[in-house]
Amino acid sequence: MATETQVMEALRGIVEPKSGMSLTDLGIIEEVKVEAGNVRIKLGINFDLYVSPSAIYVINSVKKKIHSLPDVNQVDVRLLSDKWEPQMV
Repeated sequence: MATETQVMEALRGIVEPKSGMSLTDLGIIEEVKVEAGNVRIKLGINFDLYVSPSAIYVINSVKKKIHSLPDVNQVDVRLLSDKWEPQMV
């Protein structure tokens, strides 16, 4: 079964297209929970990303990457707007 550590490592490989930085380097990962093969990820992003096509890309990339981990049944990705500021990098 996938662990929170494995999920975080997988998220390190996903690059946000507008900034060219990984989700972990951007500091937007607010929460990762793994329970019985179900993974919940909350990403804190700014409003510009929230309403852009990049948000769809990020969600789809996260789901695809996390589904590739062992014994993952469901991936729930939630975007929390107005949580991220450039000084967090």
